Amino acid sequence: MSLSWKQKFMLLIVATLIGLAIATMVSLGGLAKVSDAYDARGQARAYESASLALLNNWLAIERVSESLEPAQVDRYQEQLQSLAAQSLALKESAGALSDEAIDATAQEIRTQVEQYVQLRRDWLALSQQLALSQQLGLLPADGLRAAMSNNINELRKISISMFDDDISIIASAYRDYLSTFDPAYAQTTREALERMLTIVRKMDWQDIDIGQAIQGFDDAFSEAEQLVVSVSGTQSNLSDTGTRIRNLVTEQNDVLRRDVIVVTSRQAEEARTSSTWLIIATAAAVLAILVITLTAASRTLVRRLNEAVGLLTQVAGGDLSQRLEPGKNPNDEFNRLGLAANKMLDDVSGVIGQVVEGNRT
Repeated sequence: MSLSWKQKFMLLIVATLIGLAIATMVSLGGLAKVSDAYDARGQARAYESASLALLNNWLAIERVSESLEPAQVDRYQEQLQSLAAQSLALKESAGALSDEAIDATAQEIRTQVEQYVQLRRDWLALSQQLALSQQLGLLPADGLRAAMSNNINELRKISISMFDDDISIIASAYRDYLSTFDPAYAQTTREALERMLTIVRKMDWQDIDIGQAIQGFDDAFSEAEQLVVSVSGTQSNLSDTGTRIRNLVTEQNDVLRRDVIVVTSRQAEEARTSSTWLIIATAAAVLAILVITLTAASRTLVRRLNEAVGLLTQVAGGDLSQRLEPGKNPNDEFNRLGLAANKMLDDVSGVIGQVVEGNRT
């Protein structure tokens, strides 16, 4: 391709700009990879923080459950709802990690949390129905506990000596049973009740106050036993579910720290290193091509200029026999200069020859 030096330099400028554009694109691509790698590590750490926050909120609910007061019930319900929402958000954020094991664990955590929340709501309803503690606001004037307390008071008012010991046993044992859920207290209460009911049936006292009070307590205690069994079962399920939640979060975070975060951190460092070397290599390649091209061009220019200077020096010394060796590129400025110089020397030589020839004649 026949190009002039002007065109060659324009082409060099364009090539340099293209090289700089390529280097810029490589730099941006490398930075994007580094950014993605650090984002992945950040997402893994954010997920770990979210799972720990969920675990802390679960522990807070457990603590509140031990001494729940009437004024706290609404807030307690909100905490349960918030815990369920956290588990859903955790499941959604797990998808961004692109790790099947973490995603499966997050789904299991969500399932266990939903089960825990439902169990806590059941526990709250049963506890309020049973009036297990004064902290729930169900004093002896409310619920089954109130019914049993009233029946005991009625029995004490009637004051039949043959029932005094059993009434004292029942009054102590049923309260201990409702406080501890220990079946031994229920058995003690049942035995004392059975002795009293046997006497009532034997004496045919079913329709009088003493018989009705004993039967009323028996009915209330039977219902309370059923509720206690339900509450005990719910508490057992809560304990098992809570243990699973704690273990799932702990094991998952161990995997995050041991595998996911380590891998993403290594990928981030590798991406940063490879990006740095790629930028350096691209810049070096562009610079090398530019230096080689400019060096070759400058050598050619200097050589051609030296040839022109040498010719002019010889001409100035009176030697008109020298000629420049023009190239084959008709668009090359030095080739055109050489042709013009050679023609000028030929013309001058011709004129001088004619003058000499004329002088001879």
